[in-house]
Amino acid sequence: MITRQTQRQHRVRASMQTNESQGGMDIVGYHRVAFILPSLKGGGAQRVVLTIANKLANSGLEVDVVLFEQAGEYVEHVSPRINVWNLGTKRAMRSFLPLLRYSRRRKPLIAISSLPHVNLLMILVKLLGSKATKVIAVEHNTLSQTIQHSRGYSIYVLIALMKLFYRYATKLIAVSHGVKNDLQEVLKLKDKSVTVIYNPVITASLSSQSKKPVRHPFFEDRSSPVIVAAGRLTQAKGFTLLLDAISLVTRDTPCRLIILGEGPDREALEEQLQRLGLESSVSLPGFVANPYSFFSNSDLFVLSSYWEGLPTVLIEALACGTPVVSTDCPSGPKEILENGRLGKLVPVGDVKALASEIRKAFTLGHSTPSLDSIHTRFSEESCVRKYRELIDAEVAAIDT
Repeated sequence: MITRQTQRQHRVRASMQTNESQGGMDIVGYHRVAFILPSLKGGGAQRVVLTIANKLANSGLEVDVVLFEQAGEYVEHVSPRINVWNLGTKRAMRSFLPLLRYSRRRKPLIAISSLPHVNLLMILVKLLGSKATKVIAVEHNTLSQTIQHSRGYSIYVLIALMKLFYRYATKLIAVSHGVKNDLQEVLKLKDKSVTVIYNPVITASLSSQSKKPVRHPFFEDRSSPVIVAAGRLTQAKGFTLLLDAISLVTRDTPCRLIILGEGPDREALEEQLQRLGLESSVSLPGFVANPYSFFSNSDLFVLSSYWEGLPTVLIEALACGTPVVSTDCPSGPKEILENGRLGKLVPVGDVKALASEIRKAFTLGHSTPSLDSIHTRFSEESCVRKYRELIDAEVAAIDT
């Protein structure tokens, strides 16, 4: 797969050299859309961006995906219609000049960036050397929570830079109304300066993948319920809280837990489950290519996060027909679950409340609410259509 991506990169470079040798503007780049990412390593933002990029490329737009590092689980999911540009820098601090060179040569009409440091970098590139490029900066997280849970002064430097430079973005996109409100509050932005476009969560692939067989020992023996959680193994996801809750539940209600994902907290979580005597009840299989079959075969999905932006795994679990319990964290769960109509909400950090709702899910059963609103709000078609409308509006503004 890396070979195929490298061949694409060579084609991009050859095209750029041809345009430069002609000494004129890259006419092809007039309607080109570039997506800027650190890498394609497993993460919600990366998966969302790639879904949008693939759909736009397959609809006929010329799309570049620009990576600081050509690595990650999602590399093999890039559409063959996309040109992949690997800056080979790995870190944002080293990426300014390579990104500036890319922008001057390829001349994308629109650059869509995600994650604060990438957004800032692309805005700076626009201001200092690629003025014709329109920058659409996408925010996936609640800044106030990032500030609250960060250590050191670097976060305050980041926020100061965002306050200074975000106003130069052509458009600001928030992935939920909670993220929008938080962004406006922290950066003191005007209400009309931020547009909400939900992530493209419900896809045809999700439906087909959810029906595939799942391979895990917990599903072979259904003598007790199986709970699934998913996300990067980090503080934000609250998996330490979830293990404490499972420890309480298993005292009187047998159940088992699978946490899908990888991250820096793996060792601490493994030590915790051993300390709690949960070795036979909890599994940490790491990153899996198809989490949807796990969701559809489980008895309950639990989101234990302390903070989120728009937790796509919660939407995916609902779309797979799985009952859910979630912390009422900022932001996303309450918005997704329609104030608790589509799933149970518990206070953030409350181990006993979380354990109680998990226990109730198994002892009292659950009714299946209508999920029409979930499919309407979070469908791939709805999200991609809104991005396409936004892009078409920018093209029309130039053409007129």
